Amino acid sequence: MTFVRALALLVATAPLLLGGWTSAAANLPARPGSPVSPAGVSSAQIKAALDTRPVLRLMLMTLSLRELLRAGTLQLPPNMKVKLDILLAPLASNASLPPATTQQTISRITEALLPEQRRLLDAHMGSRESRALMLASQTRLAAGEAVSGVQSVLYLLIPGGRSIVDRLNRQPDLNPYQVNPANTDVLKTLMALLR
Repeated sequence: MTFVRALALLVATAPLLLGGWTSAAANLPARPGSPVSPAGVSSAQIKAALDTRPVLRLMLMTLSLRELLRAGTLQLPPNMKVKLDILLAPLASNASLPPATTQQTISRITEALLPEQRRLLDAHMGSRESRALMLASQTRLAAGEAVSGVQSVLYLLIPGGRSIVDRLNRQPDLNPYQVNPANTDVLKTLMALLR
């Protein structure tokens, strides 16, 4: 594409692009000190959603652990692999996953990791969150309509997407590793990497 054609395309689509950005910006809540994405959702809102529903944080955590181990970015000594395997094993067999149990599992996984490993895991989860915020922004602008902010980001952030997030809204004690193929696969491959 020549420079002139590219410039003409940019000039022709600028009103559409600017219109989309301005309409999205008009719907953003004012949150001093908390940067908000064009999707109308801040990182603080996503953190609050993950804190309120620990099963969502656990699904994100297990996905991030699997990705870090697969890539070789996270190196665990054999004794730590065994400990994590023991902590994760009940997820593969328990029919339900109450919030208190989920929060305990998250705490124990976090405690099992060394500070540098926790920072690496947190950074990976944060980068996944940033990608989900960006994708939700693009989806909202492309659709030309307001999409439910936090929920739309969670659909993109959590393995299994909308189907499992909506199901967990209706059944908070549900074990996603038992009923959702995406999360079953995440747990299965994570545990294989730990063995």
